[in-house]
Amino acid sequence: MAEIFSQVAQEFFVDLDYTCQDLKQEQVEKVIEFISSAPKIFIAAVGHSNLIAQILTMKLNHLGKKAYQVFDIINPPFEAGDLFIVVSQSGETSTLISLARKAKSLGGKILVFTSNPSSSLGSLSNAILEITVKHVEVDFKQLGKIGDVQHGNLSGALFGLALYVVTYTLIILLMELWGENAESIDRRHANLQ
Repeated sequence: MAEIFSQVAQEFFVDLDYTCQDLKQEQVEKVIEFISSAPKIFIAAVGHSNLIAQILTMKLNHLGKKAYQVFDIINPPFEAGDLFIVVSQSGETSTLISLARKAKSLGGKILVFTSNPSSSLGSLSNAILEITVKHVEVDFKQLGKIGDVQHGNLSGALFGLALYVVTYTLIILLMELWGENAESIDRRHANLQ
């Protein structure tokens, strides 16, 4: 059984290594610029992607940025100049497309994290962070059991892990840029629960 765990981990990490190599520096720099300059940030995703999008929202708050999950009921209004980060592996999630159009009509900037930059969300965006997954060089012997390269289950699993790593890497880059450190993050961390 331990061998299967190791094989699954290896498949995830080999694909993730290709993902990290594929990230475009100019796109990452634009993400950092947009996040840094936004008065407020609203983040939306659905399904698996939303689990990681919530972490991005939390970590931005730990850095002192006003960041919100779109579907929370305690949000302030979205205003001109605010940033809307949309996370969608396919870039074709209809709910997110509608929200992006609304944010754009309110004068906001749209930043899309996706594997499909030529998607509907990509065409609405001011900037894109392309997160590639399911590299043909990877033999998905174990993960392929949940779906081969043509199935969404495999794409979603790989995109989720890649998004997790990208999120924490962006947080580290922003920490360094903004002069934050582990102590300042800890001071903003939840402490009631």
